[in-house]
Amino acid sequence: MEPVDANVPGQEPAGKAKPNGRASALSVPAPTRPSGSRGRAIDGLPELLAQASGLETEMQTIADTALRVLACRSVAIYALADDEPRGQTRLAPLATAGTVDRFRGPGVGLAHLAVSHWLSHSTDVCGWISGQGVTILPILYQRECVGAVAVQHGEQGMPADARLRDLGNLIGLAALAIANHRLRAEGRRRIAELRGLQEIGRITGVGVSAESMLDGIFEASTSILSYDTASLFVVDEANGVLRLSASRNIPPEVARRSQFRTGEGIVGWVIAQDRPAIVPDTLRDARFRLAGVRRRKPHSLLVVPLRMHGQVIAALSFARHSPNAFTDHDLSLAEVIAGYAAHAMEHAHLAKTVAEVQSLRQGAELLATISHDVRAPLSLIRVVVDLLREHIPNVDAQQLELLDTMARASEQLGKMINAVLETSRLEASLLRLEPEPVALAELAQDVVSALSWRAGSEHRLLVDVPPALQVRADPTQLHRVFSNLVDNAIKYSPNGGDVVVRAREGDGGVLVSVADQGVGIAREHLAQVFERFYRAPQASTASASFGLGLYICKRIVEAHGGRIWVESSPSCGSTFAFWLPSEAPSGSPAP
Repeated sequence: MEPVDANVPGQEPAGKAKPNGRASALSVPAPTRPSGSRGRAIDGLPELLAQASGLETEMQTIADTALRVLACRSVAIYALADDEPRGQTRLAPLATAGTVDRFRGPGVGLAHLAVSHWLSHSTDVCGWISGQGVTILPILYQRECVGAVAVQHGEQGMPADARLRDLGNLIGLAALAIANHRLRAEGRRRIAELRGLQEIGRITGVGVSAESMLDGIFEASTSILSYDTASLFVVDEANGVLRLSASRNIPPEVARRSQFRTGEGIVGWVIAQDRPAIVPDTLRDARFRLAGVRRRKPHSLLVVPLRMHGQVIAALSFARHSPNAFTDHDLSLAEVIAGYAAHAMEHAHLAKTVAEVQSLRQGAELLATISHDVRAPLSLIRVVVDLLREHIPNVDAQQLELLDTMARASEQLGKMINAVLETSRLEASLLRLEPEPVALAELAQDVVSALSWRAGSEHRLLVDVPPALQVRADPTQLHRVFSNLVDNAIKYSPNGGDVVVRAREGDGGVLVSVADQGVGIAREHLAQVFERFYRAPQASTASASFGLGLYICKRIVEAHGGRIWVESSPSCGSTFAFWLPSEAPSGSPAP
């Protein structure tokens, strides 16, 4: 027997039904055009369904029409609930017509039994006939059972074949209505997921504390995974213990004693194996019992590892208070969220490291010690961006802007890390110069060309350097000095204007200057601008910076045996100048 499927045209009728009080295959002739008043009633259905306000209204319209067309005693329509966990079946009553109670409609128990059988076996057995005159038919869409129709035909017995054909048409319309409802619900879920991911991206880009970012990630994830509880376990590098670092909806007394060792429990297993895990039922998973936590009710778990520096450093866990709650699609979303969480932890780690360096300022030994910790895996951020691009189809303008923001944040972090590491090298006297003749006009032009994208149309970048002017210096380090000074001139000239690079011979060497028309610096701050981590108040309001660029310039210039200074006043711009001897000391370390 081939059941009527709203998405499979051209079906042929099969054998006759056997009303023997047991489950039996039911012949439902293929949908055809009915005639007479029955035909007019069915022909008018699509227009009525288009005007219906929701799925239940559509189903009620179909049930009322079926009652008239079939001339039966009552009709009930049930849909398979799409919010049930996997492996569980529940029929939701949508509509009834005739002399029945809505939630005690004809054959509700038999319909549930029939649908459970169709889901676990085959839709080839498409109907049940009880000994009390009830016919159960499946509602199929793309050969998937999405519900059932129960017809109570009473003492007059089974409907004639013509009326069964009418019933086939009505079932086809019901299948399409249920399928459309599911598609709309799925679309809403996907939109909620994308909005949740966008919110997580915004939170991690703000740069607040790690606690605030993780709390925001948990909050936004509720619209993505619909979890009941969430937790983040971090590996203590000193002893390998997994400690609860952040959580959502977990009682404080449970959180206090929630710690495992690597390999212990499901979270420990995920970290030890560096593999995600979907646990359909914690009561049936031996790994869960290893954690020493007892539960009387089944739970679902979704656990994904967090990676940093190529190593697993934490695990993110989501739980539902029911079995079979998570899917492979949920796992993909959780991995994206885990990437964001790892980025938040790395961002907080970097911010904490830089804050410690800025507050302590204990010299080269401290910077050399923390340089390894500051070396952030920028590849992690790029992986997160790539992962988002893979999981968000048809990226719109708003989503592209979000990804661009993440890319810019990656660039900003890279600059900060390079500045801190370069400072560490300078403080540790690791800088060795490799001087050679450098054409200053060519060098200045290269720097201006490279930074022209930052200048935009608001600035004019000008070079005033004699073509033949040369100095013996390390070209890489000198290029860094030029780039830092020109970049600062652009950043601290928010209203645009000219940025002019000049160079002349003088005092047995060369004199180089970079002048802007920006916010300027007050006299009382001029002596401090070349100090490590110092930022003048005017500069703080003009642009984000780490306070290391000018310090690095000073160390490089002094390593060449030169000197650097600034002339400036508020609202009148600044001129940064440095003098280099004609011959730089070969192999000279930074003092």
